[in-house]
Amino acid sequence: MIWLKGGASFDLTSIAGGGLIYWNATKNVIHGLVLASDATGSDYLIGTSYNGKNYQFLGNVPVKIDGVWDYHNLENFWNFTNISKRGTSGYLMSPGTIHLNTTDKTLTVTDTTDVNKVIVEYGGKVSFNPKIDLSGYASDAPGIFYLDTSDLTIKFKTLANGTPPEEAVIIGFIWAWKLSPQIQLFTKSPVKIDDYDYDRLSETQQYGEKIIAIGDSITMGYTGQKSDGTHVHTAYPWTYWAAKTLGVPIENQGLDGAKITKSADLTIQTALSTADLTQYTQVILFAGVNDYLAGLDIDTMVTDLEAELTEIFTANPSAYIYGILPMQTYYQNIGMTTANADGHTLAEYMDKIKQVYISHEIPVLDWRDGPLVTSTGWKTQTQEGIHPTERTYQLLGSRIA
Repeated sequence: MIWLKGGASFDLTSIAGGGLIYWNATKNVIHGLVLASDATGSDYLIGTSYNGKNYQFLGNVPVKIDGVWDYHNLENFWNFTNISKRGTSGYLMSPGTIHLNTTDKTLTVTDTTDVNKVIVEYGGKVSFNPKIDLSGYASDAPGIFYLDTSDLTIKFKTLANGTPPEEAVIIGFIWAWKLSPQIQLFTKSPVKIDDYDYDRLSETQQYGEKIIAIGDSITMGYTGQKSDGTHVHTAYPWTYWAAKTLGVPIENQGLDGAKITKSADLTIQTALSTADLTQYTQVILFAGVNDYLAGLDIDTMVTDLEAELTEIFTANPSAYIYGILPMQTYYQNIGMTTANADGHTLAEYMDKIKQVYISHEIPVLDWRDGPLVTSTGWKTQTQEGIHPTERTYQLLGSRIA
């Protein structure tokens, strides 16, 4: 992605009727251009404007336009580096199934007799049946699929081997191979990658993956309770939205009130003891706030978390584990710095949990680095200061993905 410098100025007056939105890296200015050909070597495409009213930005965060939040970007985002300074991207179309064979380095179209098997649309132009040359493909490195408009050939270039030419039209990418193979092609046609079939690849896919999410009521999707005390849960917790974004099934093993501490009445140990961890390639742990709220001993929690991680490592040594720290809570006016019955603040519990994850080289999502629930917005972002609203569950899933 393109990281913008702080304090970038804006000038979109030139595209009041619609156009392209660029960031100029030299001047640190966000400005508009009607024609892509007017972009310089320092300009990077970050969005588009249609008729000066509708906007689309390259990113996976909500955008506020004229005082109104636009969450559309969460459903359709391209979080790739703008390899082409002109930001050209294309759309891959086919009446049949697009088959990418990573062993033979081929891209073919099956189950169709249509004469135009592959079409790439870009910038108001169309390339019919471009040639295919994926000889640059490497199975162990991230890279870009692109249409080279100089010879109308679909090619692949790893990022380590430099950037595609300015004539490149980006149509997809592969990244994070060391973590797990992830691929995106800009198409809504059926796609087959090796032996894996997909309805579409317009969103990120991690093929061959299966995730289990273990946590508390926020993972379970708590939305309140009835007059008789029965808990109510959303049909769309954060795991639903994360799975939708990733294209990977996520088993939700959230439990209301669950804690890391194993001796607690409700604990994540329940899910660890009952789940067949060998069936999953990734494990997400999202817990800790209830240990704080209940005033449980912080050192015991650390010891138990170590034991729970060891249990996962032992059951499935090849599984990738991800740790998510508790979110900031404003429940009953409790803040990050309010000490509990054990004499510790939520921030201290978060620091302890984070230290355990880091000691095992487990990636950690720390909401303090970019809060989803804030001190000024929690009344609309949560139900009572701790559990997300339906909208926040969606945002939570997108951020975690």
